Amino acid sequence: MNFLAHFLLASAHDDLVVGNLIADFARGSVDKVDQRYRAGVALHRRIDATTDAHDATRRSVARLRDACGRWASVAADVVFDHVLAREWSDYSREPLEEFAVRIYRTLAARSFDLPPRGQRLAAAMASGDWLTSYREIDGIATALRNMERRIGRGAMLAGGAEIARVRYSEFRADFEVLFADLRALVAVARIRGIDTGPSNTGH
Repeated sequence: MNFLAHFLLASAHDDLVVGNLIADFARGSVDKVDQRYRAGVALHRRIDATTDAHDATRRSVARLRDACGRWASVAADVVFDHVLAREWSDYSREPLEEFAVRIYRTLAARSFDLPPRGQRLAAAMASGDWLTSYREIDGIATALRNMERRIGRGAMLAGGAEIARVRYSEFRADFEVLFADLRALVAVARIRGIDTGPSNTGH
């Protein structure tokens, strides 16, 4: 899963939101992470593991394989954020623009809790309004090109945007199935105490 989906799944509590971003930079045991953010890191990892093993993800990755090669799974994460942004009202009562601003403010307020790379990423995300940009095909095309440039080493990602445009309905169907299962996973995690703080939204 890419940023938008992770943040929505974690959005009930600010600690989970910040922990979900920290997870992109944390390696090894969650015990190395500030205690406030361990649940967010653990949730992020559980979401990614479930996503990677899901049949819906495998179908979407296969659809992107010719255009993106071994980077197809990375492209699929971004395409899923495109679907989520386009179909946002099906998944949240909070408007996407308001949600994005809330996430940016949360990350800015906790900036000193992020590793340096996380601070730079959060600042770039807010200044470029990445979360709402995913709604447009040009937005994910830009995201994929930027990722391709950062990865280097012959990464093939940019072609994924055109596949997403042409076969959007298939990606949407896969995402609907996958995200329903991820929401169920998060609900169980919350029941077991992964989120003990007050709810931010009415999700």
